[in-house]
Amino acid sequence: MADNYEFSPEQEQQMVRLARMLRVTGLAFITVAFVEELVAFAKAYSVDSLNIRIDWTEFAYESIAAVLYAFIGVTLWRIAYSFALLATTEGHDISHLMDAIKKLTFAKQKQAILLFLIALHSAAYLYRMLQALL
Repeated sequence: MADNYEFSPEQEQQMVRLARMLRVTGLAFITVAFVEELVAFAKAYSVDSLNIRIDWTEFAYESIAAVLYAFIGVTLWRIAYSFALLATTEGHDISHLMDAIKKLTFAKQKQAILLFLIALHSAAYLYRMLQALL
C-alpha cells in the first residue's frame, strides 16, 4: 500500500498543537508522580532521637498512586511523540497516524483499569483513616 498521503499545513498545525498539549499534560502527570513519591517518602520516614526509621510498607502503599500517575504521564508523552511525527515527517503520514491511533486505543483501554485502581487506592486510604479514628 502506497503511503504518500500528506496532511495540509493547517492539519499539521493541529497535530502540532495536539502533540504539545499531550506533552504538557504528560509532563504534568510525571511531575505529580514525582511529588507524590516525595510525599510517600515523607509519610514513611520518621526520626526517634538518633534512630532513623522508614516504614517500607507505608512507603509502598503510598507509592501506588505515584506509579499510576507516572504510567499515565509516560503514555501521554508517547502519544504526543506519535502526533508530532505526523507534522514533521513526509511520506509516512498514514503510518504515523495509525501508530498514534494504536497508542490512543491502548491508553483508553488502560484508562478504565487505572481509574479503578486509583479509586480502590483512595477507598483503602479512607478505610485506613477511619480505622485510625476508631
